[in-house]
Amino acid sequence: MGEDEEVNGSALEKSSPQNGMLLEIKEEIKSMNAKYNKLIEDIKFYDDKVSDFEVTIAKMEPKLKEIDQLKKENSDLKEQVAQLCSRVEDNEQYSRSFNLEFSGIPEEANKNDVDVFNKIALSVKCPVEPSEVQTIHRVVVHQQTKSSDGKKPERNFIVKFSTRIRTDSFYAASRLLKSEQKNRNSEIAVDGVTDSLYVNEHLIANNKYLFRNNQRTEVQVCLDQELHYLCSER
Repeated sequence: MGEDEEVNGSALEKSSPQNGMLLEIKEEIKSMNAKYNKLIEDIKFYDDKVSDFEVTIAKMEPKLKEIDQLKKENSDLKEQVAQLCSRVEDNEQYSRSFNLEFSGIPEEANKNDVDVFNKIALSVKCPVEPSEVQTIHRVVVHQQTKSSDGKKPERNFIVKFSTRIRTDSFYAASRLLKSEQKNRNSEIAVDGVTDSLYVNEHLIANNKYLFRNNQRTEVQVCLDQELHYLCSER
């Protein structure tokens, strides 16, 4: 009788609510421990990855510095090349400072370039002695400058004077004649040579481009001013 009561008492003790709660708590602790261990493993994994990344960055730093150095050297070289190109253009333009360029002169087989130039000189009222001229020649026209009909365009006439003073005086005389021929735009009429002669400084390609753009800008400004005046008069 006493033994049966003791067995029943321990069974009741095991099945009591407190024991059930303890079992649940133990299971939760066990689950949390598993999650904690998994978290530790994950942290270690990512820590290793960060370490690998830091090693990679450390290896890349010298290369990044080298790239920065190469970029700086490239920028310096570009600046030096630009300066050299500018100096070359300045020197080339200076080498043409004794030259004048004549355009609008037809090429005729039976006409001598020297005779043509002498007629131009007389027309602009600035006779030139043979000793004051070094060379007279036509500008070479490249293949790609042919007109749409396949014919070669008129090559410009280049005269190289012996002094800059003579060059400037002839250029000034041509501009004076152009201003006197008020019925014309910017060309000069020369009897026996051409009705549309243009005399300009012998500019290199880049300066010629800038000169033409500047002319277009000046013309546009004049047109805008004239339009503004006409509108204000209404």
